[in-house]
Amino acid sequence: MAIERTRDDFPAKIKRALAYRVSLQCSNPLCKLPTAAAHSAPDEFNCTGEAAHITAASPGGPRYDPTLSQTERCSASNGIWLCRSCARIIDTDEGRFPPSLLRCWKQEAEASLLATLKLTPESPVVQSDFTLETPFELHREVNIRFGFSFLVPEHWNRWNPQNGDGAKFAHPDDEEIEIRGWGGYGILHDTLESSVEWYMDVLRKDGYFELISLSDVTRSVCNIVESDEDKELVQQGIKAVRMVYRSGKCSYLHVKTRVSGTEFDVRCQVPSERYAEFRSLFVHSTQSLRILGTTMAAHAKNIPTPQELAR
Repeated sequence: MAIERTRDDFPAKIKRALAYRVSLQCSNPLCKLPTAAAHSAPDEFNCTGEAAHITAASPGGPRYDPTLSQTERCSASNGIWLCRSCARIIDTDEGRFPPSLLRCWKQEAEASLLATLKLTPESPVVQSDFTLETPFELHREVNIRFGFSFLVPEHWNRWNPQNGDGAKFAHPDDEEIEIRGWGGYGILHDTLESSVEWYMDVLRKDGYFELISLSDVTRSVCNIVESDEDKELVQQGIKAVRMVYRSGKCSYLHVKTRVSGTEFDVRCQVPSERYAEFRSLFVHSTQSLRILGTTMAAHAKNIPTPQELAR
């Protein structure tokens, strides 16, 4: 009697492809641990990663999709390479790690490796806020209290909080379309990653929440400092995280970073059905975030472009 197949596991060829397409690194953008190391035997190696299913290999598993065929369930498109720790976490909290998020992790991990190896041209999204085309006239908003700046549409309506921690800019025809930036000293968590997790937990408790993607945008957000030698302004990349999520009836693109005991955020929102229309502007605005420090705020309106810094 034939044995009933209970799991649609990946063939060895697919597992190898998933591993090498990300250079044997965990695809979780906040992890990226290597998953291969030397073995005591000179001709062997240790592997601490695995090909995880985006949708489960069998009924009852995490994120199981009954509409997939057996071939689709075993294909590379349904797999993602993760370290064993992350592979366990995504399967024990499937509400926090939906298929849409895992697919974004996979795409970004593969694209990031290609960019690192210079096998594909750099995306204008990564280069700078000065080169990305946008249909809006922009100006640089400067916050003197916390010493940061970012780009916003020139003719959007502005609201200022009384405490001076930031500002909000709303579309003149729809106040649900907005860009806001703020800074804060009251850091409650030791790391940027734990602060991001806390923020997302708050959103989940408030009601409907779906995380679309979570990625490292360190190359996009800059700290403006004076060089030690000639006191000229130079830009330094600082660690930053970008979240794309849906909450309520709106979609959000949100960048968070921290420097010297202060956290900085630029958050953009729009009704979900119009997200594609405003995505370019939102990427442009969030990646224009520059941290200056209170002593540098006077220079904010004259921030040099990367091209000028390279001269």
